[in-house]
Amino acid sequence: MEEELILATKIILSVFLGGLVVLLLHLYDSLLVKPKKLRSMLQEQGINGHSPSFLSGNIPDMKRIKLKEQAAPKENHNNVVPIAHDWPSTNFPYFDQWRKEYEFETIEAIKLSVLYDLLEWGVGSSAKVGSQIDRIAKA
Repeated sequence: MEEELILATKIILSVFLGGLVVLLLHLYDSLLVKPKKLRSMLQEQGINGHSPSFLSGNIPDMKRIKLKEQAAPKENHNNVVPIAHDWPSTNFPYFDQWRKEYEFETIEAIKLSVLYDLLEWGVGSSAKVGSQIDRIAKA
């Protein structure tokens, strides 16, 4: 009886440790390896940008840019609130700054579907990605 209890404890412990190892490997792959591969694929296609930090991403940059935009003096004639039809750059000033800084407007060969494909593939050779981009760009 006692031997069966020890054997059951060993089995449960080994299954638990195996599951923990698999979970850690999955987290390592999804949090570190896949983003690094995706970033390198995008850089091979000419899309560069600043590196996000591990846990907070680009949030500190986004807050800094938004505060700087809010602190900038606005033209206000006769105490009339100006109507801004350019709401994306008003609400998300960091997109406008990053677009100017990293020259996203000059990249015309890459369509949104290519980025979805890159995200979907996650892993793969750069030759495969390049051929898919050429195929989509010709369409």
